[in-house]
Amino acid sequence: MRRRQARSSIALLALVAGCSAGEGGLGHPGVGAGPVKPLTLEFENFLDEDVYIDWPGILPAIEVKRDAVTLMTDRGCIPYCGEGCECSTCTTPSRVRRIPAHETLSITWEPVHFAANTCNGSAECSCVESWPVTAGHYNLLLSGFTQAEGGTPTADNPNVLIGAKPGPRSRTCTARGEFDLVGGATVETKFICP
Repeated sequence: MRRRQARSSIALLALVAGCSAGEGGLGHPGVGAGPVKPLTLEFENFLDEDVYIDWPGILPAIEVKRDAVTLMTDRGCIPYCGEGCECSTCTTPSRVRRIPAHETLSITWEPVHFAANTCNGSAECSCVESWPVTAGHYNLLLSGFTQAEGGTPTADNPNVLIGAKPGPRSRTCTARGEFDLVGGATVETKFICP
């Protein structure tokens, strides 16, 4: 009997809802940049163990690149620029999101990215401006790990843990995918946990 080599994997399925093409670059949208529809990202855990991903805000810590430029997809606690922008300390506790074995995490991402700026022209005060992600070819990266230790579940979601860290036998998992933001598409990427 041939023995199967155990490989840890999670499938990342990203359903890309339609987008209209535009001439915009990575920063400010260009003339003709149309509205961008939300993306549904589904993270399916095929493992017999839980996987943990960084969860700094309302989304996982996904890395999205276009033309080798990384887009800021989560502003964390950095305020928006504009009227009422003021200096504030921006610290958030370390959080991870557990994807239980054999379950799927589905999230909606409004395809926007954030450009860093300063509040009221002060170099000491950071703020962000929100810009739509325009049509084009993108690379996606999501990292995770197995076997977390410590951490306290949040009151609103027992799968989000504050202060959890990788355990001594934890393995690092990485998922990579590519997609074109021009219409319906599916991206399948497997986490490899060597």
